[in-house]
Amino acid sequence: MTKQVFRIVMLMVMVLLADVAKADRYEYEFTKKVFTGNETQVLDGVSWTLDMKAPAVTTGFEKVRGHRFGKGGQAATPLTLSTTEIAGTITKVTVEASGNSGISGTLTVSVGDAVFGDACALTKANTPYDFTGLAAGEVRLAFAQTSNTAVYVKKITIEYTKAGENPQGGEQQEGEEGGESGEGQSGETSEIQAVNGLAGLAAVADGSPVCLYIADSEGARVVFARGDDAFIRANSAAVWFHKVQAAPRMRYNQHIAGYITGVKQTVNGMTVFEATDKTNTARLIIADPVQEEDVKPAEITPDEIAGHFADWVMVKSLNVSGSRLTSDGQEFLLNDVYVVGDPHYTQPADQSKVNVSAILFSTANGERELRPVYNRVEATVLHHTAAQEFLPISPASEENNTTDGISSLSDDAQCMDKAHVYSLSGQFVAVGTKGLAKGIYIVNGRKLVIR
Repeated sequence: MTKQVFRIVMLMVMVLLADVAKADRYEYEFTKKVFTGNETQVLDGVSWTLDMKAPAVTTGFEKVRGHRFGKGGQAATPLTLSTTEIAGTITKVTVEASGNSGISGTLTVSVGDAVFGDACALTKANTPYDFTGLAAGEVRLAFAQTSNTAVYVKKITIEYTKAGENPQGGEQQEGEEGGESGEGQSGETSEIQAVNGLAGLAAVADGSPVCLYIADSEGARVVFARGDDAFIRANSAAVWFHKVQAAPRMRYNQHIAGYITGVKQTVNGMTVFEATDKTNTARLIIADPVQEEDVKPAEITPDEIAGHFADWVMVKSLNVSGSRLTSDGQEFLLNDVYVVGDPHYTQPADQSKVNVSAILFSTANGERELRPVYNRVEATVLHHTAAQEFLPISPASEENNTTDGISSLSDDAQCMDKAHVYSLSGQFVAVGTKGLAKGIYIVNGRKLVIR
C-alpha cells in the first residue's frame, strides 16, 4: 500500500464518519439561468453574490451542465460565487462543475479564513468536486482559468452543523441553546469554536470549547504517548493532548487526522488540548504508518527551544549537575516522570555529559524542563522497517552523536553476535557483527570499524 493510497483511504473514512454525524444540508441545483451579471440572487432561500472580473461577460444555461458563465473567447475569470448566509460550522462543500472544451482552470473553496481541501482542475465532463474542512463564515467558490472559455455550475451542496450544535455529532446538554453562553455539565460555554489545524489552537482564548479539525495533509504524528496523554507534532506546531481517552490508546509514530472536541488551554506557555466529558475520538483517525518515515526527535541546541515546547527533542552534550543540565549558559531541569521504572532509563551520573531525548516542558516559574522518554519503532507487516529505539539518555561521545539518538536494541553486556548493527546514517543493517562487509558501523552506541 503506497502513501498515496493510505491517504485516500483515510479521506474516505473521514467522509464516512462525517455522514454519521448529525448535520444539516443546503442544496441548490440550477434549473435555469439566474445570474445576468455581477449581482446578488436568492438561491433556495440563501443569497449568493456573483463577482466576475468582466461584468459584461454573457451568462446562460444548459440542461445537462447547468448555469453558464462566460463563453468561448470571452472567459469570466476570475469568477466567484459567495454567501454569508450559511449559519453554522461547515464541514463539506460539494460543487458540481465543468468547463467547455479546452478548459484549463481550477476551482477552490474557502470558508471564512480557511481553505477547504486542494484546488480541483476543471474538465469538460460534469464532475462533483468535494472540499472538506471545518470553519464558519463566508463561503467562496472561486474559479480561475488560463484558457478563454465558459465554465458551468450545475449544483452546490453544503453540509454544516447549526450554531450551538457539536460538530462531532454529540448532543447538547440541557441548557445549552444555540448562540447562548449557558454552561454544560463540564462548566464550559456552549459555543464551540471551530479550529483548523494544531497551529490554530494557539490563537484561541484559554478555556474556550473547540472542535479541532486536523487535515491529513497537516502530517500530524504522535511523538510520545503515555496513558491518556499524548504529544502531537504537525507541520507547524506541537500540542499536548491531555486526558484524551482514545480506544485503543494512542502510540508513538501514529498518524492523527479528523475531528475532536475539547477545551483549549495554555500551561506555562505550552498549547494544550484538554478533554472534557463530551470528548470522544469517534471521528478522529488514529493510524499506524505504512511507508512514511518514522518520527524522530527534533535535534535542537539549547538556544533553539522556541517553538518546541510540548515537542519531542534531542539536546546533545549537556553537562549533568544533580537534577540540572547545562550547556553554553543554558540550563534545564531533568524530570524523569515519563521513565520512572523504565529499564531503558538510567539516571545520568553527576558531572557526566549526555544526550537527552525528551519532551520539552516549561515550569510555572519559567524554567525549561526536559522529560526523558523512550520510543521504539516497531516493524509490522505493512510498515517495512527495521526495529530501532531512541534511548532517553545516552553518553555524549563523538561516536554516539553520529547515531542521532538511535541506539541498538542490545546492551553492552550482550555478545557482539547478538548486537544490533546500524550504519552511520542510523539505518538498521543486521543482528550480530559476523559476516559484515568492510566499513564503519554503529554497535551498542559506538563506532565499529570492520577491516
